[in-house]
Amino acid sequence: MLTPDGWIVLSILAGALAAFASGRLRPEIVAMSVVLALGLSGVTTPAAAFAGFGDPVVVTIACLLIVSAALERTGVAALSARLLLRAVGSREVALIVALMAVAGVLSGFMNLVGAAAILLPVAIAASRQAGISQSRLLMPLAIAARQGGSLTLIGKASNLIVSGLLVQAGYAPLSFFSFFPVGIAMLAASIIFMATLGRRLLPARMPEGAIPAAGPHQDLLEARRLSAPDESRPLRTAQVPYALLALGAVILSGATGVVPVSLAAVLAVGIVIIGGCVSAAEAPQVIDWPTIIVVGSLLPLGAALHTTGAAAAVAGAMLPLAGDAPFSVLAAICLATFVVGQFVPAIPTTILMAPIALSAATKLGVNPVPFMITVAAATSVTLLTPISHPVSMMVMVPGGYRFGDYARVGAPLALLLGVTLLAVVAAVWRF
Repeated sequence: MLTPDGWIVLSILAGALAAFASGRLRPEIVAMSVVLALGLSGVTTPAAAFAGFGDPVVVTIACLLIVSAALERTGVAALSARLLLRAVGSREVALIVALMAVAGVLSGFMNLVGAAAILLPVAIAASRQAGISQSRLLMPLAIAARQGGSLTLIGKASNLIVSGLLVQAGYAPLSFFSFFPVGIAMLAASIIFMATLGRRLLPARMPEGAIPAAGPHQDLLEARRLSAPDESRPLRTAQVPYALLALGAVILSGATGVVPVSLAAVLAVGIVIIGGCVSAAEAPQVIDWPTIIVVGSLLPLGAALHTTGAAAAVAGAMLPLAGDAPFSVLAAICLATFVVGQFVPAIPTTILMAPIALSAATKLGVNPVPFMITVAAATSVTLLTPISHPVSMMVMVPGGYRFGDYARVGAPLALLLGVTLLAVVAAVWRF
C-alpha cells in the first residue's frame, strides 16, 4: 500500500512525464522543477534533493563529453571515418553499412551524440560525391549511433545510470563490457535491416542548402556545443597521442575495474587539457550542461521512488498484468520503457524506469542485472519519433526528414530490436 510520501512522489513523476512529453518546457527546467518539488514537499531533505549533482555518474558524463571533444578537435575520429569511407567506394549499400559500422563502434567508446556529430558532415560529403540523396544515409547513421551506445558501459549515460543504481541497491557494478552481447546484436540487426528492407523505406529527398546550425528542437537538446566539424579538418599530430592516451585510460579502467570509471574520466580530462587537445577555458564550454542538469536533478527522484516504496508499489501493480514468469515481466518492462521513451528523453526514462525494474526483480527474487540492462538498452529502441533523442533530431533537418519518415522506418526496426533485445538477455543472463 502506498504511503502519503509515495503518492507525492508518484504525482511528481506523473507531472514530470507530462511536462517532458509536451515539449513546451526545456528539459532542464522540468528537471529542476522536480528537485524543487521533492524539497518543498518534504519527501526529501534539501541535501538529498541536490545530491544527484555530486553523483559519480554526473561527473563521468561531463568528463566524457570533454574527451569526445578532444577526439573530434584533434581530427582522430574524423580521419578514421574518412579512411573507411574511401575504402568502401560509392555504392549506397556499402556506404550505409560502413557509416553504420563506424558510428556504432565510435558511440560505444565516446559520447554517442559526439560520434554522430563527427560523422554527420562526412556522411553528407560522401552522399554528394556519390550522387546519393543524403536522406539515404543520415537516418541509418543516427540509428547505428544509438545502438552502438549499448556496446560498453560508457557508451551512453543510461548504462552508467543503471550500474550506479545497482551499486546503490547493494549489488556489484556492471563491468565495462556487460552490455556488449546486447549491443552488438542490436547493432548487427540494425545494419542488416537498413541494408535490406530499411533501405527501401528511406525517402530519397535532397534538402536545400547546407547543414543548418540548429534543428527545430536543437535549442532544447543542445546536441553539442561545438561547431560542425569539417570533413577536411587537419590532423593535429602533436595532440593525437594525448587524445588516444585519454581514451585508452577510460577504456582500460572500465575493462579492468582497477580504477573507477568516474576517476578515470577525470584523469582523461587532465590528459587532454595538458596535451592541448582542449584548453582549460574551453573544457566547460564543450559540456552539454542541460544534460548534466537533467541527470543531476532526476537522480534523487529515482532514489525517492525507492525510499518511499512507490517503485515497489508500481512494480507490484505490474506483476499481475505480466504474470509471475520473470521473462513476461521483463518483456512488460521493456515495452513500458519503449512507450515512455518515445516522448521522454533517454536519461529521464532510464532514471524513472530503472527503479521499477529493480523493484520488480527484487519482488520476484531473481537476478536484477538482466532487468536493468533491458531498461538501458530499450532506450535505444525508441525510434518512432525524432524527439526521442538528440541524435535523431540532429539528422532531421539536414536529411530533410518528416515525422512520418521516422515512424515508417522505426516501427518495423523497433519490433526487430525489441525481439532481439529480449532474446539475447534471456540467452545470456540467468534469472
